[in-house]
Amino acid sequence: METGEAFYGTAGHRQLKPMAPRINVTELARDVALGIIEGRQDDLRIRWKGHDHVTVIATKVLPETEYKATQNGRRKKLWEVLEEILEPQGWKRDKGGVFVRRSE
Repeated sequence: METGEAFYGTAGHRQLKPMAPRINVTELARDVALGIIEGRQDDLRIRWKGHDHVTVIATKVLPETEYKATQNGRRKKLWEVLEEILEPQGWKRDKGGVFVRRSE
């Protein structure tokens, strides 16, 4: 104000809806990875197709949210953590939530 000039503009953004609750995707991914490594057939988050082909159902792992960007970010993090854990165990991500055990 010392110069006698005024500024008009937006500063930041107005949050219209509350943020989605935070979740620990890493812990969820570790639990799913353990189910794959142990071969759990009763885990509803995992769909087995033979002993070396598995599909992780992200909608059963991650809670639903109305925020698309949040859901996409959580799904991306889930796949990254699963790959990180399962790769040394002989599993490779094929596409989406599909993981295939490499043959020896």
